[in-house]
This record gives sequence, C-alpha cells and structure tokens, in this order.
Amino acid sequence: MFDHRGCANGNKNKTCLVELVAGILGWVWILAAVAALYFLVVAIFSNSPWSRFFWAFGIGAVAKWLASGFPSKTNGKWPLA
Repeated sequence: MFDHRGCANGNKNKTCLVELVAGILGWVWILAAVAALYFLVVAIFSNSPWSRFFWAFGIGAVAKWLASGFPSKTNGKWPLA
C-alpha cells in the first residue's frame, strides 16, 4: 500500500508518519460525519440534545481541515519539524 514511498520496506521517515496521521484524521472525519448525521436525525425527531450534533460536526470539521492540510500544505513533510 505504501510501497511508492518506501514505508512498507521498514523506512520510518516523517513522510510515512504524515501519511499515517492524515489517514487517521480522514477516518475520524468520515466517522464524525456519519455520527453528525445520526445525531441530527435523532435531535430533530426525538428529544435528544443538539450538543451531540454540534460536537460531532465540530470534530469532523477540524479533522477534515487537519487531514487535508497535512500532506498538501507541507509537501509531505511534518509541519512541526
């Protein structure tokens, strides 16, 4: 899967770490989006608090922002190094 960058061959450089973090954040975004849709429906049709929807939406928005910013803005380099 990561053969094109050498991550599968034991090369644990910062590029592999950035891809891993971006991938995890991408999955967090997807799961938060599904949870936000569920909490929206539950909040509209039952007596559930709206705060759950806003938390899921906020977490999804931040995860999407971070996931899209890691590889593209840093050209595959760790942004804090």
